[in-house]
Amino acid sequence: MPSAPQPSPTPCVSTASGSSSTASICSPARSGPAPWNAQRTARITLAALSPAFATDQTQREQVQRGIVLTRTFSHRLIPLYLDGVPDDPDGVPYGLGIVHAISLPDHGSLDDVAAIVARVSRELAAQDD
Repeated sequence: MPSAPQPSPTPCVSTASGSSSTASICSPARSGPAPWNAQRTARITLAALSPAFATDQTQREQVQRGIVLTRTFSHRLIPLYLDGVPDDPDGVPYGLGIVHAISLPDHGSLDDVAAIVARVSRELAAQDD
C-alpha cells in the first residue's frame, strides 16, 4: 500500500468550466501532472458540478480520482452542485449518490460554501493530529 501523502491545509478546487476560487486551486485543464499532484496532496476535493459534467471527461476523471483518494487516504470529496442537486437520480454522477453534497442554490453563496469547506478541512486536520 502506498504511503499517505502529506495533506495540504487547503482544499483542491476545480470546476467543469475551469478553476475559480480564493482557495488552493487544482485545475485539471492545466497540462502535466501538477493538478493531479495538487489533488492528491489536498485534504479535500471540491468538485463543482454543472449539467456539463456528463460531457466533460476531465471533470469526470477528477471526480474518479477524488473517489479513489477517499478510499486510500485521509481525503474528502465534496460534490458542489452549481444548479442544485439533480431531481433525477440518474443525473447524479456515478459514485456520488452516497456522498454528502452541497447544493449552491440551497446555501446561497460561494462564501457560504467556502465556510463549509474550511470547517471540514479543520475537522480533517484535527483527525490527522
